[in-house]
Amino acid sequence: MNIANKLLSTVLLAGAVTMAGAPAMASVNLIDNGGFCLDCQTDGWAVSLDQGAVMRVRDAGDGEGFLSISGASATFSQTLRNVNGPLTLSFDYRLEQSSRGQSLAASYNGNIVFLTSTMSNGWAHVQLAVTGHGLDTLRFAFSILGPLSSGAMSLDNVVLAAVPEPHTYAMLFAGLTLLGVAARRRPI
Repeated sequence: MNIANKLLSTVLLAGAVTMAGAPAMASVNLIDNGGFCLDCQTDGWAVSLDQGAVMRVRDAGDGEGFLSISGASATFSQTLRNVNGPLTLSFDYRLEQSSRGQSLAASYNGNIVFLTSTMSNGWAHVQLAVTGHGLDTLRFAFSILGPLSSGAMSLDNVVLAAVPEPHTYAMLFAGLTLLGVAARRRPI
């Protein structure tokens, strides 16, 4: 195998590795403190608690935390700047069983993108597609319906990540192809 072919193989291998890692590059979390770290508590979140609501960041057992709300309704939100285009919103939640109605809603820019009242003692994972418009607000609302306070909710791993446009991959592939062609034609 001559040097030109080795160079071409190296360029193509580097391109394949880069393309395989491209989704990982796109998964930078745009949310501040989406994992509710134990030291940070609810830093980065605007919180509003109804009377009787108890909110705390609990230890998940692995040195990380998760948000826990009980007793009454609460909302928490985060404003995002310079976030444009297609995004992926994901989070884990748990609505603990209670004797009456409770719900969890997630909204993005005032539009409800997730709503559930399904109770379970285990964690559930949600992944949604949303669109950023430059100045956006992500809001979670935990509601307890009725006069008695007996609901509880947990939230963790809130991630908002940009989705790469298809032309990003096309440009990467085109550039790597040109490098390969140039390496193959180059005299040795």
